[in-house]
Amino acid sequence: MSKIPVRPRIAVAAPAVPALPPPLLPLPSLPDFADIDPAWTWGSPNTWPKWLIGLLIGVPLVAGGAYWMYRSQNKPARSIDGSKKRTTPNGSALRGAGDASQVSSGISTGTSSPLPLSLEGKSVTETITMLKNEGNKLFRARRYNEAKQLYSQAITAARQNGIRDDLAQSLQNRAACNEQLKLYEDVRDDCSAALEIDGRYAKAYYRRSRALEKLDKPVQAAHDMIAASILTNFQNAEYRDKSERLVRDLAIKLARTEMEEKKKRPMTTRKLSKVFVRQFNHGFSRDPILEAVSKVNADGNGSADLVEDALWAFSRGEYCQVIDFCNEALLTISSDDRHVMARLLRGTMFFLFGDVTSAKPDFVYVIDAPNAPFAERTNARVKLACLYLQESIDPSEVINRLNDAEAKDPINPDIFFHRAQCNMLFGRFDDCLNDLRKCERLKDDSDSTTAFHIAHIEYRLKANQHPSDEQPLIELENKLTTLNLPEGYVLLGQLFMEKNEHDKAYRFLSRAIGQKSDVHNAVVYTQLGLLEMLWREDRFAARSSLQKAIALDPYYTQALELLMDLDIQAGNLVHAREIYELCVDLAKSEMELVPLIQAYQIGEAGHVVYAQLGIDEGAHNPLPFGMPPDV
Repeated sequence: MSKIPVRPRIAVAAPAVPALPPPLLPLPSLPDFADIDPAWTWGSPNTWPKWLIGLLIGVPLVAGGAYWMYRSQNKPARSIDGSKKRTTPNGSALRGAGDASQVSSGISTGTSSPLPLSLEGKSVTETITMLKNEGNKLFRARRYNEAKQLYSQAITAARQNGIRDDLAQSLQNRAACNEQLKLYEDVRDDCSAALEIDGRYAKAYYRRSRALEKLDKPVQAAHDMIAASILTNFQNAEYRDKSERLVRDLAIKLARTEMEEKKKRPMTTRKLSKVFVRQFNHGFSRDPILEAVSKVNADGNGSADLVEDALWAFSRGEYCQVIDFCNEALLTISSDDRHVMARLLRGTMFFLFGDVTSAKPDFVYVIDAPNAPFAERTNARVKLACLYLQESIDPSEVINRLNDAEAKDPINPDIFFHRAQCNMLFGRFDDCLNDLRKCERLKDDSDSTTAFHIAHIEYRLKANQHPSDEQPLIELENKLTTLNLPEGYVLLGQLFMEKNEHDKAYRFLSRAIGQKSDVHNAVVYTQLGLLEMLWREDRFAARSSLQKAIALDPYYTQALELLMDLDIQAGNLVHAREIYELCVDLAKSEMELVPLIQAYQIGEAGHVVYAQLGIDEGAHNPLPFGMPPDV
């Protein structure tokens, strides 16, 4: 697990997603014709986007249930002679007048037709069909205004005579004309009218989504496109791709807004996860701050100055007070070395809170201070390099800064550990392995944690080269069992989850419980909660494990997000929204926020589709478990 604070959304690895080709120039979207089915694209799950895979594995969201439900239920109804008919949301055929009613001399068909049509003696349904067919010809000829007039006449005739058959389709045809004429409000209105008639009309959601995007309604546009994907069983590639783009663009936009709002809130309101701080500290075996904290705790003689007050606060997890003490110390203490420690400690806290702008000057000060101790300078160089990583700067800049740190302090293992983490993130596994081995040689690794990381990377290299070979995992299992590290058992649990060997995953995760601190157990309980969701599909057990994790660390984001997913599955959006807002507040960067926002928006959209169709989520959710009655 990377100790750099850029956290993946879910521990289970999703299949690799190939890069998408550049889009072709869009052609006008033809209107719906009565006997033409949508163009389905039946693809392998390996070609599906990550957000869709997240839906289908059944972990996060209600839309996963929608996939299975609509795959079995959302098929066109057919009449006795085999012709397709649209159905209402409850499955019954749409009502129509058939040929019983003849066109009378008093029927109004709206504006005058642009083509001479002979309607005398025709039934209402025949008249509507002729108007639609002529409208289709005009649409193909790109004569959109004239086609729109004929579709309007067909709509008026159907409404005057109480005919609902194909009315939604006529509204969609007119919406297609309005879309070409760039009348996006009219497109939205026609699609909405069509959906009032046929709530399962995927094309209406799709076209309304495009109009809403043009009208700068990104949330509604994303929800409509997701609805179209759900209603077509996620098999229409265009709907899937557009859903992914809309949700991603929306998440990026909302993440930027959320982070800007977060900067306006006072530092005293911010929270930190104990797991996050522990993972961060674990990346430093020679951190002057941690050494000073250990010394203060060992002395136990009370604080000598404000810097020691700050160190005491850090050891007790009172992180906002750390910054306050450091601020006061910098105003009142004249000692250069205490200034350096106060700056390094404050910069570290800003880093942990995700305030990159405030952290940089403190680290630069320590690096440039003429009387700064050597260890403090190296520590500041490493943390400054990691700041650039959090900002998504060019990876070469991060590596160059760590290379510069190595040149100045070639025997500090923390440099090699963090460069190994960077190389792993950038897919440079050979370089990662070399740096970890250097780190192992330089540090007194009495708890064998570096050996654990080396074993993990060696396994990844072998598994990538021989994906079907089971031997690398067997070797890793033997090594980690010998090391007897709780972190090793957690890793084995995750790897066996990836392989769907859930019984083995459960065995290793169970061995990890209780071997270390409460912070470690919060991680284990979170993985057990995820396992219950993937394996036994037991929402009660999953919720229980996640609540144990949150009791140990109330701000552990991964546990909170999985609990949010459970609430969305159950339709409990009020509580899901509360968790979502807490996770937003805990996020350190826009990059970290994007997958969280994507997950919430997709889940909310799936819930909306169920509600619009009048479907009981609990009754139709294919997962054989429900929420506890008191939730």
